[in-house]
Amino acid sequence: MEQKEMKTIDLRTIKVKTIDDKEEVVDVSKGIGNGIYKTTSDIGELILAQEIYKTGIMEINDTNVEILRKYIKTILLAFAQIGVENELSKLTKKDD
Repeated sequence: MEQKEMKTIDLRTIKVKTIDDKEEVVDVSKGIGNGIYKTTSDIGELILAQEIYKTGIMEINDTNVEILRKYIKTILLAFAQIGVENELSKLTKKDD
């Protein structure tokens, strides 16, 4: 049986658009990791926050994506939210 490759998102290299429509790469891993860590009451989310903060990498699965989407709304500025959402959309497309 063929194993599927584990998908990950690298939150250290998120592409965003500047106000003058130029593309930049930003590291949002520390902000997201720290933001989740300081506001969660869930141990699983706390562990994910530590992983994101330390490595900048997050495994793509339904639970992690749901957690990330929940927190980026309050942790990140809008331009960075769009960059993270664009990357998540690419990685979570269903293979038809």
